[in-house]
Amino acid sequence: MSAVMIRIVLRYGAGLLVAKGLLAPETGPAIADDPDIQMLLEVGVGLAAGVLSETWYLLARRLGWAR
Repeated sequence: MSAVMIRIVLRYGAGLLVAKGLLAPETGPAIADDPDIQMLLEVGVGLAAGVLSETWYLLARRLGWAR
């Protein structure tokens, strides 16, 4: 399921960059369909979720929300 969502995000992101003129029209589909970029984005999202949850826990401990 996450691979499908990542592919959709990459496709919209590439379309936005092509529409803004920051990316050549031939490059957009290549980015959206590249499995290496999809895997890199999946790992990045996973790392960001972990960092966010640990940061939230540290904030909760510091403010006394966690016992």
